[in-house]
Amino acid sequence: MTTKIERPEPGRLGSPFEKIRSDEIVTIFGRWFTIDWKTEFTSLLDLVAPHGTRVAYMENEDTKALFEVLLLLDDLCIKEGIVKPTGGQYLMRPRANDTR
Repeated sequence: MTTKIERPEPGRLGSPFEKIRSDEIVTIFGRWFTIDWKTEFTSLLDLVAPHGTRVAYMENEDTKALFEVLLLLDDLCIKEGIVKPTGGQYLMRPRANDTR
C-alpha cells in the first residue's frame, strides 16, 4: 500500500540507459519527421499508483472505479499541459524535401 507520494530526486535515474534527455526526443525527431499520430501517457499515475501497486486496484468494483478516475486525471493533466507525459507512442514519417 502506498502511503506517501514522493517525487524522485533530480539526477537519480531508474536506469542509466533511460530518461537521459528523454524530454528532448520528440522535439529532436520533429526536425526530420512529421508526427501523423501520437498517444502520450503517464503523467502523475506513476507517483500515485506505481506499477507494483496497480493490481490492488482490480480487487473490487470500487477500487476499479478509482483507478479509472486516476487514468482520466492522468490523461487530463497531459492534454491540458499541467504535467508532462513520461511515455508515448508516435507514428512518424520523414519530412519531404526538408533541408534542415
